[in-house]
Amino acid sequence: MVNTPQMLLHRITSGKTADLALLRADSPAGRAACAILTLRAEKQHAESLFDTALGALAGARPFVIINANGDILRLDDRTVPLLGLSGTAEEHVCRPLASLPGQAGSIGSLAERALREKHAVYEEVSGLPGHSSGTCLLVTAEPLMTPSGSMLGACIFLTDLTEQRELEREAVARKVHTAEMTTQSLRAAQQVSDASEHLAERIQSANAGATQQQERTTETATAMEQMNATVMEVARSAGEAAELASTTREHSSRGAERMQHLEHSIAGGAQSFPT
Repeated sequence: MVNTPQMLLHRITSGKTADLALLRADSPAGRAACAILTLRAEKQHAESLFDTALGALAGARPFVIINANGDILRLDDRTVPLLGLSGTAEEHVCRPLASLPGQAGSIGSLAERALREKHAVYEEVSGLPGHSSGTCLLVTAEPLMTPSGSMLGACIFLTDLTEQRELEREAVARKVHTAEMTTQSLRAAQQVSDASEHLAERIQSANAGATQQQERTTETATAMEQMNATVMEVARSAGEAAELASTTREHSSRGAERMQHLEHSIAGGAQSFPT
């Protein structure tokens, strides 16, 4: 049996790599066989990479794996409800990710960008179908390439940030509330300060009035003391005058008695002499 280059090439591509020695390396068939073996090695590497990725993703975040054309190769069961899809994960395999409804299609467009730019891209996605308006996902699309740089596809990771964003919103709300309470407290403190200043002014005015009243009271007390002294002086003078009047009366009485006695003596003397 004659081994034609076509037959040898067929056997080599079927896995009989030992037949490669029967072909000339510089012949068209030899070059084709080498290229086919290189592609097969890259395919095996890609399959190994794919299996390794699946093993690593088994307990990690929800994920989607697409090929270089954007078709879904593997879809994690947790990813289906996150994307707002219905049915099972197997039902969406081989479908173009970008053709899925709602934000799932946007995630597919993000994955296509990672394939086109050949580097990982990140984006937060919210408003997913079947979820509340507060639902938020962090989408990370990482391209998968062979050692030679050929694009195999991309792996899209989904991280649910809903709870984290809700906590952040609550923290912001608490900060806003604290700021409002602080502003109100400062306003109330300012009002208390203004009232205190007004009260201090009134107290100062009352103290000034009290001081003036005290001065007037002191002046009145001094005047009363002076008046009392004058009254006492007048009383003392009146007492002395009364005492002097009493003495004068006594002297007058004595003088009258003496005059009367003198008159009697004169009268008695006159009777003693003859007329």
